[in-house]
This record gives sequence, C-alpha cells and structure tokens, in this order.
Amino acid sequence: MGVTNGIELSPNSATLHVGESKTPSAPARLLAYRLPGERLVERRILKTFDHFDLDGMRTDIDGKLFAARPDAGTVAVFAPDGTPLPEIPLLKKGPTNLAFGGADGKTVFVTQSEDDHGFIEAFSVDRPGREFCMLQPSGSS
Repeated sequence: MGVTNGIELSPNSATLHVGESKTPSAPARLLAYRLPGERLVERRILKTFDHFDLDGMRTDIDGKLFAARPDAGTVAVFAPDGTPLPEIPLLKKGPTNLAFGGADGKTVFVTQSEDDHGFIEAFSVDRPGREFCMLQPSGSS
C-alpha cells in the first residue's frame, strides 16, 4: 500500500474501504478489502483517480460510499458493489472529510480547507449514514 488517507467500514463490517493518496509516481486509488474476522483479504481496486486525490470517507446504511476529493471539489460516490456513481459537485475545491448528521442522518457535512479559511458545507442524501444510525438509541432512527 502507498500513502493511505481515508478509511471506512461497510455497514455489515465485511468490507474495509481504504483511500490511497496520489503521489508523484502513482495515482490515487480506492481499495476494498474483504474482512473475514480480523484479516484483510482479496484486495480490489475499485477506482483509480488519475487527477486529484482522495481523503475522508463514510458510508450510508445501505453501503453506498462517499469519499472527499480535495482539489476536484467533489465527493465521489460508489454503489455498495463498488460501481462508481456520479460525483457530487461542491461549492469549493477543498473537501477533506465528511460526516452524516442532521435530525434524520440524511445531511452530509463536508469540511473544506479552501483558501486557508476552512468552512463546512452540506448536502442532502436519500439514506442516513452508517455511523449516525449506530449512535441512535435502540429502536429509533
């Protein structure tokens, strides 16, 4: 593995997603590992990004993966099977990390580092985040 940046579990804890940062000699890549117990096996390259990098990532409760793409100014989105979906354009070009929140867990908050004056922007999605649902008291969400 190269320089790692961004890591997230699938909702069923069967897959570990790892972002590998772009270096002068290699493009950024999104990797997926199957997790039988505590071992990483069957590495798959879900996507290679020739331009721009990857950073923080999160999944929704169905396993859709959202990954910040600094300098691209987008959030990359992948179906639970790893199929790339359309990227979500952002207002600025410095997304570094993201989290699901809001009253129903369907708001994605994105940290931005653009112009040395960081801020947070948000967009809505149709399903709540995995971590948001894990933090809810039993019987709610």
